Amino acid sequence: LIEEAQMGVGAYLVSVVGGVETLAATVAVLAGFKKAMGGLWVGGTALLAPTYIQFRSNSLNNLFHSEPYYIKIPLSEIRDVRRKGGFVSGIIYLETPHGSMKLRCFKADEFLNQINEAISAT
Repeated sequence: LIEEAQMGVGAYLVSVVGGVETLAATVAVLAGFKKAMGGLWVGGTALLAPTYIQFRSNSLNNLFHSEPYYIKIPLSEIRDVRRKGGFVSGIIYLETPHGSMKLRCFKADEFLNQINEAISAT
């Protein structure tokens, strides 16, 4: 979940094909999602390295968001990491002194354990 995610050119083009009403509806729905969830879910890949965790948005999401997202968090800056629900996939919550991030992923418990082990090893 990225708080500052914005709709990009690709999303506008798809909406414009449907007409002005579709564009207005798309903007309103995304604004509602962003307000309710505190950001927009952006698809991509999370990678855990020995000293950091990173998230990189995928090609499809790069098309529909205003910019590609690349976030790299040193493990030494993670103050809190925990599982926060999720229906089909789990949500991992990461908190740093600079802000927080949520990762939605399959096998969230396994990934959470790996993150905690990596933090303990640093």
